[in-house]
Amino acid sequence: EIAATVEEYRRMKHKILTFDPNNIIKTILFCSSDKAEGNSTVVLHFGQILASEGYRVILVDGNLRRPVLHRLLRAERDYGLGDFHLRGKNLDVTELMKETPLDNLWVITSGFHPNPGTIFEEEAFESQLEKLKAQADWVLFDSPPLNSYDDAIALAGKVDGIVLVAQANKTRWEVVKAASDRLEKCGGRILGVVLNKRRFPIPGWMYRRI
Repeated sequence: EIAATVEEYRRMKHKILTFDPNNIIKTILFCSSDKAEGNSTVVLHFGQILASEGYRVILVDGNLRRPVLHRLLRAERDYGLGDFHLRGKNLDVTELMKETPLDNLWVITSGFHPNPGTIFEEEAFESQLEKLKAQADWVLFDSPPLNSYDDAIALAGKVDGIVLVAQANKTRWEVVKAASDRLEKCGGRILGVVLNKRRFPIPGWMYRRI
């Protein structure tokens, strides 16, 4: 079962790499419509697979509302993304990178921010994102549920692509389609959909456009 799961993530990697041969996709936003669909777990596992293959990977916990990645990786939440430009201190975003137990894998935890919804709209954020891209082969963003907050909307047009995560036997296709439309309207490029939490433990990658 573990081998099959790993193979499924590698399959997803291959589809992303071949999605647009003319562009290099390095920054990816993982987003779900609702909470508890397994978005953070998919981000983490995909990052671990990539790192194990020798890619340099940065995981960014963009879920500043209910962050999870710091707990999954046993890292300190403090001094993370939410501290970017906090209290007027000009931080270089690469200074926020924390090592993890796995080689080639770093995490930028959520940190704390008094107004989380504004951080991705800051003028300097895009230039800082370019600095992250220079440090890694893949930069993977976790985000809060689209139906709860607009954070993913603010990020949609700034990343190279978006992967939607939907829970099997729960999330209706119409809900996924509505989420896709909202993200594309804001300049996002949908790479595909992960069908998570199926009865057998393999996250299905759905190739057709929605």
